Amino acid sequence: MVAARSAPNAPPTLVWSSRVVAEEAPSQWMEILPAAPEPFADKVEEALAKMSFRNVPTPEILEKLFSISPIAHVDQVQVPTLFLLGKGDLRVPPPDGLQYVHALRARGLEARVLMFPEDGHALSKPRTELENWVVIFEWLTRLMPK
Repeated sequence: MVAARSAPNAPPTLVWSSRVVAEEAPSQWMEILPAAPEPFADKVEEALAKMSFRNVPTPEILEKLFSISPIAHVDQVQVPTLFLLGKGDLRVPPPDGLQYVHALRARGLEARVLMFPEDGHALSKPRTELENWVVIFEWLTRLMPK
């Protein structure tokens, strides 16, 4: 289940699917549950149950969830953006990061992606940490005024 918008100011629409192709991208974290491993999915379901709905979120809840999703605010980004993604990330699955990258590029903004195949959300492997620092330094050196 995800929320998708058919027009910029339209309320989200319920779609029962793990992925949706829409005029505006779905709220990323709402896509995680269908593909999440059991312990994570159980915790998400617990948290959702505490948010005052049991089975199907109301349009108001979906609007709130979409409003706090990063993709809902992609139109406010005005600078080049560097994405460092872990292929094994369960919190922000790589397709969600790439969805954001595509949204930025569609608006004509520069977006660079580095995918680390052996990392998750933390990007904590020693080799990854070293590469991160080098790439971030080069990125900032190129973009910051001298």
